[in-house]
Amino acid sequence: MIAVVREKGAGIDVHRDTVVVCWMWGPVNGEAQYEVQEFGTTVGELLKLKAWLQELGCREVAMESTGIYWEPVFNVLCGEWEELKRLERVGRQRGLTEQEQQQQQALEQTAISLTLANPQEVKNRRGHKTDKKDAWWLAHLFRHGMIRPSYVPDRPVRELRMLTRHRREKIRNVAQEKNRLQKILEQGNVKLRGVMSDLFGATGEAILRAMIQGKETDPVKLADLARGSLRSKREEIIAALQGHRLPECYRLLLRQGMEHLAVLVQQIEELDQQVANHIRDQGWATPYQNLQTIPGLKETAASEVLAEVGPQATVFPSAGHLSSWGGVCPGNDQSAGKRRSGRTGKGNPYFRATLNQSAWASSRKKDSEFEKRYHHLSPKLKHKGAIIGVAHALVHAIFNVLTFGRPYVPPRVTGLDQQEVKRLIRHHTKRLNKLQAWLPKAPLTTKVLRRLDAIEHA
Repeated sequence: MIAVVREKGAGIDVHRDTVVVCWMWGPVNGEAQYEVQEFGTTVGELLKLKAWLQELGCREVAMESTGIYWEPVFNVLCGEWEELKRLERVGRQRGLTEQEQQQQQALEQTAISLTLANPQEVKNRRGHKTDKKDAWWLAHLFRHGMIRPSYVPDRPVRELRMLTRHRREKIRNVAQEKNRLQKILEQGNVKLRGVMSDLFGATGEAILRAMIQGKETDPVKLADLARGSLRSKREEIIAALQGHRLPECYRLLLRQGMEHLAVLVQQIEELDQQVANHIRDQGWATPYQNLQTIPGLKETAASEVLAEVGPQATVFPSAGHLSSWGGVCPGNDQSAGKRRSGRTGKGNPYFRATLNQSAWASSRKKDSEFEKRYHHLSPKLKHKGAIIGVAHALVHAIFNVLTFGRPYVPPRVTGLDQQEVKRLIRHHTKRLNKLQAWLPKAPLTTKVLRRLDAIEHA
């Protein structure tokens, strides 16, 4: 029989318009009793739920992380709990004043702590799924300590997370809009994409605006708008624009697309500024700068890592746990003594995307540990697998930087050991003998190996 770890607790099944709450209580060595109530999700209804739980003396609840619908419930129920955690952090840093100590004692009497559960880990049996049964099952698992809490960062981190994730969506929208504009140009026989590496650079934007706003159709005049190195491709630009067909409907779509693109770029710049201000106001400049010392991580990636992990990685016991949470470590699928698969899990999709993008950059950083790791893994795992391996190494670097609060320190390379030297000499000696290209002035293999053995046993 599974031991009971809580005498009192509640499970909340969350939906968009309603929440079903199962309040369960009873001695640890006896049967539990329960009561089920249903509430709305407006602030007034959630305040009623909070008052009901406080009246019953319930200070711990478990809730399934259903989409974004858990966040309004969390905001109302756990305001005091978050303030209590903030005071605990302040107390560890500088100590609490007398007024803050009194506030902490008052919050300890009313705060409701919440455990957020992964829906995949608390599923009920098929055919037995109703709202009330789901709430009862959550309360039952919570009573027996069988719910592993998900990571819910503090409110400042969650606010930064909203900014960085929204910025990533805007950047994706920019790419989508550019693809739509290129598609319209291809349909109108404008073949500039084969001439310019960036169709939306200074030259491309000038030509497009002349075609859209000025309704210029002469390829020669449009080619005269070329700037920089594209001036040498004047004849190619003329050929790409020769005989293009852009009716009024195409020009309308192009104009709207360019206007939308300008709005998106402006919004991204505003988000960048807001992210920088938030990091400065929260006093996270030091971890933000330290993260940028890791090869492959610059301003954007460092802010996204801060938003997903937080300014400190103490919530994760080790770098391996952080890697598993990010979805860049080998998965476990073993049965009957056989390992069936090592595919990585899904993890946090935003953190994983940042790690993969940074791994591409760090694998090309010359003479870095990540470049060496990529070349070591790529023959066996190919390109994509090697990138995941580099991302896994990046997680270890990120964990050390955030945990110890210091810049990235590359590992020390003291050179090859004697065993590796002997292996390389044997390998290259065999290759040279097979090619019949042994250098006449080179020492004999046996003499070299004897000398290495003497060094090793010295």
